[in-house]
Amino acid sequence: MFNFKDKVILVTGSSSGIGRSTAELFARLNGKVIGIDLNDEWGRELENSLKKEGYEFTHFNGDISKIEDMKKIIEYTDKNYGKLDVLVNNAGIAEWKYFEELTIEDCEKIIRINLFPAIFLTKLALPLLKKSSNASVVNVSSVTAERGEDNLLCYAASKGGINAITISLARVLAKYNIRVNAVIPGPIDTPINWVRIKGPDKEKWNEWIKQVVLLGRWGKPEEVATVIAFLASDLATFITGSLAAVDGGYLIR
Repeated sequence: MFNFKDKVILVTGSSSGIGRSTAELFARLNGKVIGIDLNDEWGRELENSLKKEGYEFTHFNGDISKIEDMKKIIEYTDKNYGKLDVLVNNAGIAEWKYFEELTIEDCEKIIRINLFPAIFLTKLALPLLKKSSNASVVNVSSVTAERGEDNLLCYAASKGGINAITISLARVLAKYNIRVNAVIPGPIDTPINWVRIKGPDKEKWNEWIKQVVLLGRWGKPEEVATVIAFLASDLATFITGSLAAVDGGYLIR
């Protein structure tokens, strides 16, 4: 499998879901991993757990929607490592509201967390990414960017923006030999979907999954993390501008 020995990896939204699985995987693959998340309790728990096993992971408590915290995490990375090999723009939130219920505040919050870091954190990280021999940015999108969803309008819009940013940055950063790709997760067992998976209507949602996902089940966060690691690895050095669906066949159903 891949090995990230001596590689420095920054993962946003690293305390739960896809971000947590991604941070864990990179650490277990011998990477030097930094995670940023608002959930300090879960972040510290992950840090302590990985360090006890002998892996390198540092939790940074911060709000990735704020430019001040973006600057702080990049400054920390520069001071402690002097370079960045992999940036995973994963942090995201969703508001389960129908169109008629949406407020501009709802959408502003989603865009600030889901979309802006893919632009501005990447921009701040660029000097450190240039110092890597095989730098890679991996953004986390969603199948809602392709299909839409009735009660996730602004979330879908933010993820559609991620797809556009991924392709645009792949063109912009190719001259620095920095690759930019995205994963497009389908229905995954993460906190964003727990209202479906673990709520009172979970049986209804499980039946829905069987109908809309070719493989007939919810995806696992670690299945997305594996594709992220591949795209960031030395096995994918000729892949850039790619949008890789990890959806169990949802988009082709």
